[in-house]
Amino acid sequence: MNIVLWFAVGSLLGWLMSRVLSEPGREGTAVNLTVGLVSATLAGWFLSPWLRAEGGAVGRVDLPALVLAVVGALVGLTLFNLLRQAMLRR
Repeated sequence: MNIVLWFAVGSLLGWLMSRVLSEPGREGTAVNLTVGLVSATLAGWFLSPWLRAEGGAVGRVDLPALVLAVVGALVGLTLFNLLRQAMLRR
């Protein structure tokens, strides 16, 4: 159940980030969706044992898993967009 939550939150935050930055074209949206999804999933996968967000009953939303997905996606998207802006300035 947690992996579905990570995918959903990462994709949603990636889409929101592309809207907030108002990037032209579909490429920015697709890249932000992918980065959000991957970073939320990686954060959940690697950090969930430390926060004991290892799931629970099926159909139940796990709060630590939700927090991991949000933090992971925001950190990943922020770093990626800062890196992209620095590369474009060169």
